[in-house]
Amino acid sequence: MSQIAGLYVVPDSAIDAIRKAALPQKAGWFSKPEDTFWQTLWMHAGPDRLEFGWSGYAFVVLFEYLRDRTLFDVEACENAELARFLSKARQSYFLTFTQSQSKEFARWLAAAQLEEDDVRQYVIEFCGPDEHETMVTATVNAAKILPRALEGIREGTIALMSIG
Repeated sequence: MSQIAGLYVVPDSAIDAIRKAALPQKAGWFSKPEDTFWQTLWMHAGPDRLEFGWSGYAFVVLFEYLRDRTLFDVEACENAELARFLSKARQSYFLTFTQSQSKEFARWLAAAQLEEDDVRQYVIEFCGPDEHETMVTATVNAAKILPRALEGIREGTIALMSIG
């Protein structure tokens, strides 16, 4: 289950351009559609803020763990419509974080004491027993890394997290 996760901070003024680029532009009869999404995103956001050495799938496991075990739903955000649009357009998983959401979530996640035994049991239930130790380590580390990555969101910006 190897997936790549990325966190990109973009100015609010770039959202329309990113939204437009999310859908590949139609091309002529004999040419492929032009896909400029990632170039547009990187142009406005700069480098990925998430330095994570494991599969990005660990973030999916973390978010599902938080939803199931603590009733904290990271998808319940102000910009849920944008996240749904990008997820559908890119056939991937996107989340959005405003400055206030990122601060609240980062504080909450930093204070949350994930018990490794509970995470292990959840990973076995969610992913199956194969290679669960690696996913436990990755999930626990995702919970540690994400608050630091969210610190860079300022007023007038939004973080887009992609997993896919």
